[in-house]
Amino acid sequence: NNFGNVIAGIFASLFAMGEGYASIKKIALLLNADTNRKQRHEHAEELAKRITNFEATIGPLDPLKLTVHGLGYKYNDDGSRVHQPVLPDNLSFTVEPGQMVALTGSNATGKATLLSIIASKFIPTEGFSYRPSNWRVRFADGVPRLYDETLMYNLRFGEFVEHPETEVWALCAKLGMS
Repeated sequence: NNFGNVIAGIFASLFAMGEGYASIKKIALLLNADTNRKQRHEHAEELAKRITNFEATIGPLDPLKLTVHGLGYKYNDDGSRVHQPVLPDNLSFTVEPGQMVALTGSNATGKATLLSIIASKFIPTEGFSYRPSNWRVRFADGVPRLYDETLMYNLRFGEFVEHPETEVWALCAKLGMS
């Protein structure tokens, strides 16, 4: 019985050391994980070139507007296959300060990808997305978020510019939510 306790203690110690070692390895992997810092720095340089080219050919960029020009995005799933999310070719548009925008479409049509690019979570492979530094980008993914407030408060989620109720209801009607 004493021998069994000693063996059990040895195996428990080895198991605990193994778990500790595994945890240390996981922490090391997290600490050494790719941060995309170099890629983001290179993108900032490329973005400056793309904006300079835009201004030389089209005109000055309005620093108060969100501007998306010639946008494209591709990614590799495992390094071997290249995927191209369904974004319209050469996507370009501007958004005025305070303007409400709704993106609609069926699943897997590039809505979240576009918003992730605008929010600087993804780096576009073509074109650029510029937004004023004081703008915040919010988007609701597939999970609805409702607050314990009025319907109008929920419809204005994330909106700091007071839109008239008639404008909000008109947008709901366009989206088929009336």
